[in-house]
Amino acid sequence: MTNRVTPKTVSRISLPPDAGRSMLGALMITAFPRRCRRHPATRPAKLARGFTLVELLVVIAIIGVLVALLLPAVQSAREAARRSQCTNNIRQLALSCITYHDARKTFPPALTYSEAALKARGNTPTAGGMTGVDGNPYHGPNWAIMILPYIERQTLYSSFNFKEYISADANREQRGTQIPTMLCPTDGAFNTQPFNAVAAQGGDNWARGNYGANGSLSHCKDGNLAFSPTQTEPAWIWFGNSSWGDLSWTRGVMGGNTALAIKQIDDGTSNTVLLTELRAGLSPGDRRGIWAMGMAGASSVWGHSTDDCIGPNSCISGADNILGSNRAVAEVGESTLIQNCMGVSSGGSTSFQAAPRSQHVGGINVAFADGSVAFITENIETHHGAGQNIAYDPSGFRDFGAWEKIMCSSDGGTFNRNEF
Repeated sequence: MTNRVTPKTVSRISLPPDAGRSMLGALMITAFPRRCRRHPATRPAKLARGFTLVELLVVIAIIGVLVALLLPAVQSAREAARRSQCTNNIRQLALSCITYHDARKTFPPALTYSEAALKARGNTPTAGGMTGVDGNPYHGPNWAIMILPYIERQTLYSSFNFKEYISADANREQRGTQIPTMLCPTDGAFNTQPFNAVAAQGGDNWARGNYGANGSLSHCKDGNLAFSPTQTEPAWIWFGNSSWGDLSWTRGVMGGNTALAIKQIDDGTSNTVLLTELRAGLSPGDRRGIWAMGMAGASSVWGHSTDDCIGPNSCISGADNILGSNRAVAEVGESTLIQNCMGVSSGGSTSFQAAPRSQHVGGINVAFADGSVAFITENIETHHGAGQNIAYDPSGFRDFGAWEKIMCSSDGGTFNRNEF
């Protein structure tokens, strides 16, 4: 008898419609865990949020405001550093002049020139100028050249050929040497371009400078200069009727072919300016600010309280009278010169009047005959106004302003440092 197995009745189980797929998926994930696992990229990704245009503009605006706030402070700090360097330069030059005095018992002359040379070239020295008929400044060494050994420039000093004029070709390379101590960093936009002229007017390759000797409140003309470098009592004659010694109310410290000794500075070395700042010409044909050229405006200041040249940073249109002023006007324009407070008198055939100037805001640096340095405001009190000539009024010193008092060596005026 055959035994039959009676199948058991299997209860029906209800499953979700997608149970099969889920189970299959689970099996595949178990069997192939790396291949079959759904990649995150298949799920919707959350995009990274970037800057909107408005936000970007706001950031740019904030940066602009910060720059606008910080830039003046940065510029002010830079100018403070430049002015400090300028102060150090003029102090070093003043101390070098004092060292020269210790060795020679006199300060160096602002400029030197030969009466014989001018006469030989057809120009009798009169109150007309210190150049030959061809316009060439036949000058010897000026104060800046003479102190070269005392600013560690002995080699350069020794290379000059003093048997020739500084304007001669033999001294072309030497006069074109840039000397950092002679340059104020604040005037850097102009003091790096050399002065160039035709051979008949001094030649080319003259390096710039920013410091000038204190010559006189009156003009630098032949009548106000000593004609011989060897004279022991030089007659600085003003228009032929008065010596420099008699013009104590106008003279500075260093003049033409002569200079004072400390014992001759009656007002005292701490009360008398020895050196001032000068600005370099705005163009290659402007002969202001040239360290090796012994002329008013080039390396010395004269007539800066006379006529139309009043005080430091004078902005009067025709303040400076310099040789070749027509060329300076032609190169940059009269309006540009006036806007930069560098006005010149047109038609200049000589250099006899020039004011102290600087690019510093509000004034200039000066060095006194004792080596101290002060910053003089351009608003310092001056006695004489445009059209007045200080040289014709010996009693004028009684009414001197602070400016005239510190620029004159023997006027007898008193002042205090609060005046400038």
